[in-house]
Formats: sequence, structure tokens, C-alpha cells
Amino acid sequence: MLENVRDLKAIRKQLPHGAIVQIAERAGVLAPTVSRALMGDTRSPKLPEIIKATAEVLKEFKHKEREAFDELNQVLNEETQDELTARLNHQQEKYGEGSSPLL
Repeated sequence: MLENVRDLKAIRKQLPHGAIVQIAERAGVLAPTVSRALMGDTRSPKLPEIIKATAEVLKEFKHKEREAFDELNQVLNEETQDELTARLNHQQEKYGEGSSPLL
């Protein structure tokens, strides 16, 4: 049981701001009940609903977080490619084709 309590506390740390309220709404309980459950108080008869709602909210958050990171990386990679192309074009204009110091 102690291991499960540690797991709940670790999961709580991963939740985004406002997630406790979302979990409470999905589980049909009050936010303080969710908060206590995720701090290790396993007395609530609604604990299975709280755990299920927590898993759903965390999964949605992690999915959105992954999508955001992918979009950021895509923009950064495109920008980097554009910058490199512009720099190579500038060097070719300055030094002539095939004699760029970047190559």
C-alpha cells in the first residue's frame, strides 16, 4: 500500500494546474477529495473513480504536451533549415559557388 501512495503522489506532481478540478468533475466528487486522495488518503469510497479520472486527465495532458513539443521542434527545424540555406546562399554570393568557407 505504501508503494501505491508514493505512486499517487508522483502522479499528482505531473498534473497541470487546474487538473484537480477537472478530475473532481469527472469523478463526481469535490476537489479537496481528489487532493486528499492524491496525497495518499485512500479512505474515499470514490477512489476508483478518482484514479480513473486522474488517468484520463493525465493521458490527455501528456498527449497535448507531446503535440506541442512536436510542433515546436518542427518550427525550430524549419527555421534552422531556412537560416542555413540563407547563410549558404550569402556565402556563395560572397565567395563564389563551391568556395564557401562553410563547406
